[in-house]
Amino acid sequence: MSELISEMLSLAKMDTSENKLPLSPINISKIVESMILMFDAVIYENNIELETNISKNLFINGDKESLKKLFSIIMDNAIKHTNKNGNITISLFSDKNKVKMIIRNTGEGIEPEHLERIFERFYRVDSSRDRETGGYGLGLSIARSIVKQHKGKIYAKSKVGEFTSFIVEIPQQSSIQN
Repeated sequence: MSELISEMLSLAKMDTSENKLPLSPINISKIVESMILMFDAVIYENNIELETNISKNLFINGDKESLKKLFSIIMDNAIKHTNKNGNITISLFSDKNKVKMIIRNTGEGIEPEHLERIFERFYRVDSSRDRETGGYGLGLSIARSIVKQHKGKIYAKSKVGEFTSFIVEIPQQSSIQN
């Protein structure tokens, strides 16, 4: 219950216009690399193969703690929904003037009619799995709020029975002052 309340408060805070995240130039490549290490044990325990393709020294204007939370939410979902002996691929690269992060997992996938709704508060694709996977249907809504505060966008692509990809695009910082 306290986790639910904490997530609700987090969302409510992000919704208020006066609560803008303090954005500063950060190396998102380093953040993603460090966060991957945090998931090593659970990936190993679940017999998931992990592939990474992380470009070095990609900078955005961002908030380190909220970006860590964003990565954790998406990775947690990927791990929960990866099939037995499946794999997760994490890519981070520059695409035009954006930094693009793609986290793709093999598994049951998401039906097309659910893809837009998964970012809504309390929305669960399959309510019969609530007790199995835990959660309240707030994680992806929080992720969307974090991405919006970074002036980016988040969306999902999926092929039922094969994979799901979550794609995050955040404007890349054009020049770095040393």
